[in-house]
Amino acid sequence: MKNKEKYVLGLVIMMAASAASGSDIPVSGDDISGDLEAIGTVVKTADTIIFGWVTKIIAGAFLISAGLAIKSTRVALASLCFLASMLLIFTPWIVNNVSNATDYSSVLK
Repeated sequence: MKNKEKYVLGLVIMMAASAASGSDIPVSGDDISGDLEAIGTVVKTADTIIFGWVTKIIAGAFLISAGLAIKSTRVALASLCFLASMLLIFTPWIVNNVSNATDYSSVLK
């Protein structure tokens, strides 16, 4: 792969990972997944796997990529990978703190 293709692929991966990290935000409406027995279990399991574990695995991959970029003296790529991993790791925590600290928590719930 050429360098331009690698950067585009990295950008697509970072965008997908950042979109997945914001999915912990609860939305308004009723949660009826508990009423549906079989599909509810599958949906809850898939939600836990995708948004609980996969985002942390992707964040780890970004940290490894940052380390490899530092080894190759690519500081810009390393800083982007590091920032992407921190975004994935800390976004749910930041959203919870902001919603608890403000009166606008009803918007995020």
